[in-house]
Amino acid sequence: MCEIGSAICLPDSEPYKVMIAINDFSMITDAPLETKKNYCRWNKRFNLTTLTCSYRSIDDLERVYIYLMKKDKPICYWRGEAKDF
Repeated sequence: MCEIGSAICLPDSEPYKVMIAINDFSMITDAPLETKKNYCRWNKRFNLTTLTCSYRSIDDLERVYIYLMKKDKPICYWRGEAKDF
């Protein structure tokens, strides 16, 4: 399960989206519920999803990426290890 709350200190007042990607699996938010100057609020909770893949362990799964999307283009990202989740 994944939940996206809000983002602050954004570059401008665009209606950004957030995408979470694990290898070839991804989830993306809809337009934010609220947009103000340099701020977006989504309050998005994704449905519980079981990720089935051919990796033998969580160590092999590698990384999780969280992208800030302006329209359909990623403008920045955070990268973390899947085993930390």
